[in-house]
Amino acid sequence: MRHLLLLATHAIQYQTPVFRCLQEQLQVDLLVVFLREPAFDRPDWDPEFGRYVQWDIPLSQGFRWSTVPPGSLLSRLRVLARLHRQAGRPPIMLTGWSTPLHWLIWTCAILARIPVLQCAETNRLSYSLRSRPLWRHLWLRFLIRRTSALLCIGQRNREFYEWMRASAARFFSYPYGVDNERFQQSYRQHCTERAGRLAELGLDPVLPVLLFCGKLIRKKRPDLLLQAVAAAGLAQRVNVLFVGEGELRPQLEAQVAELGLSRVAFLGFLNQSQMPLAYALGELLCLLSDSPSETWGLVVNEALACGRPVLVSESCGCVPDLVAGRGTGWIVPPGDLASTAQALTDALEQRAVWPAMGERGQAVVANHAPAAMARGVVSALQAMSE
Repeated sequence: MRHLLLLATHAIQYQTPVFRCLQEQLQVDLLVVFLREPAFDRPDWDPEFGRYVQWDIPLSQGFRWSTVPPGSLLSRLRVLARLHRQAGRPPIMLTGWSTPLHWLIWTCAILARIPVLQCAETNRLSYSLRSRPLWRHLWLRFLIRRTSALLCIGQRNREFYEWMRASAARFFSYPYGVDNERFQQSYRQHCTERAGRLAELGLDPVLPVLLFCGKLIRKKRPDLLLQAVAAAGLAQRVNVLFVGEGELRPQLEAQVAELGLSRVAFLGFLNQSQMPLAYALGELLCLLSDSPSETWGLVVNEALACGRPVLVSESCGCVPDLVAGRGTGWIVPPGDLASTAQALTDALEQRAVWPAMGERGQAVVANHAPAAMARGVVSALQAMSE
């Protein structure tokens, strides 16, 4: 049996299926160590949603886990070293390098010749958002080039590691995804209630539904969707549905009135088990983020898994892997109102082919799933042992 200690910042709903697959299906003796006490059975404050959130799907089942309690860097490092010894000194998998503790663990592991697997969402565009001293950049490049396995979530992530001069022999596919099967099953169930739910929201079930799904925050540009609908003269030809919460909601509600849009509804926050409802109601997902900090965009995976086409901005990290040249949707320059309005018009003119695009989308994301991600980890572990 292969052994692995995986360091996670906190409990994330998208990661849990991967952990379970490693432990239960691929027989990896896995210990997940959380750097922050996971809120499995209590609400946790999410500042971007602007509310307390308690995910309603199991986040702690199917794998062993522990935590590193608060304290100084050295005290936390000692706790982790003890957990590592107790686990049999296995390879260590890191999910990014967002804290000083990550850097310390990463550096110590490499100096101690402990095999390290690294999985991060970073790409060249997101990396360029922050200025940093040269020594920090060189330190990161040193760590990356000496990491045993770099788990690449997609093309832009791989290109970042290439830019950092890492050896391609250390690249392993880790195709970012969601639990496609869960989304598809629940989506089919919700489709039976679609017309009634849209009518309850004041939307016309006959007209196409443009969907925004996510946090209502600046970088995701939910306001641009409303502006584009108005600019394209589509106010009476489409519904717009917002699923999610965030600081921009009052501004968006005011914008609806200012633009004279009558077919707009706000469904609010949906928990994980209810998320497929969003894609049963919405027919075209619109993710118009204008910041490279949108390093992937897992709502695109969710929409494609449910057979829905997408309209995305080039800033979204998933574009090369899930959309570009794949017949699954439309791509627009970030923050470009005219291009977005034209893309919406083009998409509506091609509404008859949306189901075929949805089928292609399901085929594209079939390999972007927890099982494929877990297989990437096992491939890396196997390569290390050879």
